[in-house]
Amino acid sequence: METSYDAAQGWLVMRRGPVSVAVNLGGEVVTLPAAGVLLAGSEPGVAVDNGRAVLPPDSVAILQSDRRGGDDVPEADGSLRESDGAVTEWGGFREWDAT
Repeated sequence: METSYDAAQGWLVMRRGPVSVAVNLGGEVVTLPAAGVLLAGSEPGVAVDNGRAVLPPDSVAILQSDRRGGDDVPEADGSLRESDGAVTEWGGFREWDAT
């Protein structure tokens, strides 16, 4: 599992395989890098457009990447970094190894 966050802005992103959960616990709208499509959002203002996820205050977004292992993950400064975890497939299931 990969995680990134910015405590000052109040956001957290957790990513496992092709699925990411982005949470905005802050009082302001945040815009984060996002690859893939929006599966669900907790508020009407949650959106993904041009590789950016927009999260209103106190909202959650569930995203699915259109790529497999090695996706980029957001950093606190708004940049992206290459994921260093390994993804393996077995029996139709995907397993994430963050070691």
